Amino acid sequence: MFLYLKNPAGKINKIFAFWSLSVAFWSWGYFMWLFTPGYSGALFWARFLMAGAIVIPSTFLHFTVVYLGINKKFVLLIRACYLFSASYLLLDMTPLFIEKVVPRYWFRWWPIPGPLYHIFQIYFVATVVIAHILLFRRAYLERNVVRKNQFRIVAIGTLIAYAGGSTNYFLWYNIPVPPIFNFLVTFYVAFIAYAILHYRLWDLDFIIRKTIVFTGLFTAVAVAGAGVMALTQGVIGRYFRIPMPVTTVLSVAIAIFLYEPIKNLLINLTDRFLFQKKFKITEIVTQASEAIALVQSLKWLSRRIVAFLVTKCRITSAAVYLRTRDNKSFFMRARRGERARVEHLSRIIWSDDAVIKYLEERGRPVERAQLEDLQGNGKNAAVVAKVLEFLKENKVEVIVPSFLRRRISEAGMGKEMEPGEREASLRNVLLLGPKKSDEAYTQEELDVFYSLAQESAIAIENARLYDEAVERSRLLAEINSELEHAHDKLKVAQASLIVAEKKATMVGMAKAIGHEVNNPLSTVIYRSEDIYKDKMIKLKNLLAENAGLLPGDIKTKLDKLLFQIEDDASRAGRSAQRINAVIRTLTDILRDTKGELSALSLYVLCRQSIEAARFSTYEENLGGCTIDLDFGSNLLILGNQDQLMQVFLNLIKNAYEAMGNQRERKIVIRANVDTEDRRMVRIEFIDNGPGIPPEVLPKIWEQGFSTKQKADNSIGAAGQGQGLYIVKHMIESIHKGSIVAESKPGAGTTFILKLPMPEIIQEAAANA
Repeated sequence: MFLYLKNPAGKINKIFAFWSLSVAFWSWGYFMWLFTPGYSGALFWARFLMAGAIVIPSTFLHFTVVYLGINKKFVLLIRACYLFSASYLLLDMTPLFIEKVVPRYWFRWWPIPGPLYHIFQIYFVATVVIAHILLFRRAYLERNVVRKNQFRIVAIGTLIAYAGGSTNYFLWYNIPVPPIFNFLVTFYVAFIAYAILHYRLWDLDFIIRKTIVFTGLFTAVAVAGAGVMALTQGVIGRYFRIPMPVTTVLSVAIAIFLYEPIKNLLINLTDRFLFQKKFKITEIVTQASEAIALVQSLKWLSRRIVAFLVTKCRITSAAVYLRTRDNKSFFMRARRGERARVEHLSRIIWSDDAVIKYLEERGRPVERAQLEDLQGNGKNAAVVAKVLEFLKENKVEVIVPSFLRRRISEAGMGKEMEPGEREASLRNVLLLGPKKSDEAYTQEELDVFYSLAQESAIAIENARLYDEAVERSRLLAEINSELEHAHDKLKVAQASLIVAEKKATMVGMAKAIGHEVNNPLSTVIYRSEDIYKDKMIKLKNLLAENAGLLPGDIKTKLDKLLFQIEDDASRAGRSAQRINAVIRTLTDILRDTKGELSALSLYVLCRQSIEAARFSTYEENLGGCTIDLDFGSNLLILGNQDQLMQVFLNLIKNAYEAMGNQRERKIVIRANVDTEDRRMVRIEFIDNGPGIPPEVLPKIWEQGFSTKQKADNSIGAAGQGQGLYIVKHMIESIHKGSIVAESKPGAGTTFILKLPMPEIIQEAAANA
């Protein structure tokens, strides 16, 4: 009815209204039949509702052929169908069509078919089947995506409705299948509404609200009333023996009670979910046009445009093409959306392409559905075919051109307009894929996108100029950077020559020192070992053999003196060996050799280092300083024992010297498996000294830097800035570990070492 009132002269409007009216007529009679208690009344309403059912197949087939545009081919068939319906309308109120009504199952009255009813049943099924074959065939063959979806939705909706309504006819033939799927009859209303809303079926959005509310309300109340009637009469009435009038009044009361809530629910749902989207799209795109004016970079401006279209307007894909400076092509600047769609997009559109020419000539957005309707018609059929082919290859639904007045686009270029040239120049192109909701683009949306494209043209030109300025600045910065880099490389080369010369000198000095020191040092090591390993043993044996010749006090003094001599000789030998290891390490460092690495007990290594630091000299015997080991005895590390002893000894002595003469001096050596890398052992040397100033901390690893007062220029003297430099080299270059220092003035200093564990290193070496 609403569709008919919108355009009473429209043929499809009248037929659709007639078809819907016949369905409503059948629904009204069905409702009255169920609520009529007497035999005569039930028989009358049963024949009355069948009057609507008689007209339904004829009007539905007529609507189908008109909707598909093939009504001229089926003129005779449609006339025959209407003649058949008219004949049966004359027979509707006779026993030839409906013989009588009888109680059946929980229904008080159910119609019994007359002899001519069976012919009508065959006619009904045949007509509906033919109509659906035509609908599905057209949906399969249709090339226009929007119209294909329209046909498909109408076919599916009506098929579900007729399938649900068919459950009414089983009881006519005493087949025990009740009409439980009657509610599916309302599905065709929902599907037609969906087609109108999403696929612009007849372009009548207002029909959605009116039809859904009216038909949905009427059907819901009818179905609810019928259901309550069946329940009360078939179950409650049978088991509790409630009189028929009481159950009828109860059913009517429930239907009246449901009327207003269902009406309000349908109105709210249609207003909330079906009719607000287009207004939101306009609002979102307006916000986008305001936002793009704030973006300076062309890259981010293009990305923002496609991001708004894809995320806010819910479009499957979008891409922006910008005209190149030589005006020979348009290149893709930004794209976004479903991968299956954007990966098919062309990178470049040439300026002489048919698409660009068509956009320049048309000056408005181009929609794929419109081109498919124009295909094969008019003088531009060849151009339309090429543009349509481009849209299909790139999976695009809409192309939106962006024009800019030439006085703006060519400002500063010294170009004058040629005779016959258009004042507006096509500067950018926006490609849009289908909407995620499968809706067709409305004219309002196309107008909004077109306005956005024109507004973005100036913003894009400003961003283009901005990027050019940034690019020029970047090129100047690169040139300056290259000059500075060349200057720095020259300085590095000069420094490398100096370092290489110094290193060669130091290598020579190290060899000379090693040669001059190792000769007398070998004598010291040999003599000290000979004293406590051979001569002291012989002397002890000699004294033991002549113990009876010496007085007791003399013997005691001799034993004590011999023990001290043996201990001093042993310490002298160990110190000589450490001197030898230090010289060998220095020589290895200068030669870039790493020495042999082996599994070491961290606990034993720390104990040896502490003893070496405690008795290295008589002046620095760590007096008044406590050294605690905070780790177990089962930690193993991979390293060179002599080099790591030198590292630990250096760190212990530095901590001791940093604490100076403060009253409480304490050093803690803490170790555990590193929580960040389970292949490493984390070792911390912590003191409670005054700490290192922040401006000094980064310099402590530099060769030659020291905060200690330089004693003299002799090799190995304190204050020459070699200790931590060598420590860092040993840990990082030789042992492939790391060392850092953390310190706060007044809170002490912590040196953190990370050394590899032997089993991990062995596995890595095996894999390598």
